[in-house]
Amino acid sequence: MIDTHTHFDHKRFNKTRNDLMDAIDSSNIEYVINAAISHRSIFVMRDKLSQYPKVKFTVGKHPNFAANDDFSDSQQKEEIEQLVSENRTVAIGETGIDTYHSKDSKQIDNQILWFEYFIELSRKVNKPLILHIRGKGADRKALKVLKSYKGNLQGVVHCFCGSYRLYKKYSKLGDFYFGIGGSITFDGRDYKKLRKAVKKIPLERIVLETDCPYLAPKGSVNKLNSSLNLPIIISEIAKIKGISEDTVTNITYHNAKKLFNL
Repeated sequence: MIDTHTHFDHKRFNKTRNDLMDAIDSSNIEYVINAAISHRSIFVMRDKLSQYPKVKFTVGKHPNFAANDDFSDSQQKEEIEQLVSENRTVAIGETGIDTYHSKDSKQIDNQILWFEYFIELSRKVNKPLILHIRGKGADRKALKVLKSYKGNLQGVVHCFCGSYRLYKKYSKLGDFYFGIGGSITFDGRDYKKLRKAVKKIPLERIVLETDCPYLAPKGSVNKLNSSLNLPIIISEIAKIKGISEDTVTNITYHNAKKLFNL
């Protein structure tokens, strides 16, 4: 298994990180991909996690941080472009648009500037994007940005919770996979819509993620999510699609290997 979206550098893991990583080393999880959320985090995660061989890294800026970060900061861009060439850096992101937390139009405009910057970087270094798209109108704005690149894009729509129709819209704009995590086990109308979409989305377009420490799936022992909960997500996808858990495991594993060139 491969967990395509984690945050093991989060302070919530400070007391349990070593034990969790030992458990992951003893499991059939081959890699975890630790996603950047801020400029500082691209250094913090490498400082905290480089000792663990199963961890891969990204370089990016969550849109909530991009909303207020100075786009003209050339030092940030120089540091980003140095780290992106490292062997353990496998993706660009998180990046995208978030209108859930950022309401101001100037913040959204700044998010878009950084989003376009990371898209260009992804194309330049041939590493996939990790897209964070959340909030009212965010998908519409993101699709408009992505459309301008005429399909020459690759990546994963992280924490996908949309409809099958939305899946098709993103699919037309590049070589995109869709990250499915603990949300697939949640109750409520929005998650029912997600399960309907997952039933129809080809398994060849799905990758697994936990977004830990967030979004612990129903049935997990701990409220603090981790990659060890991937089997719960696999089981739910298998039930929805009416296929075996082994099939879900094998195909999503190869999807992630291909997407992140692992």
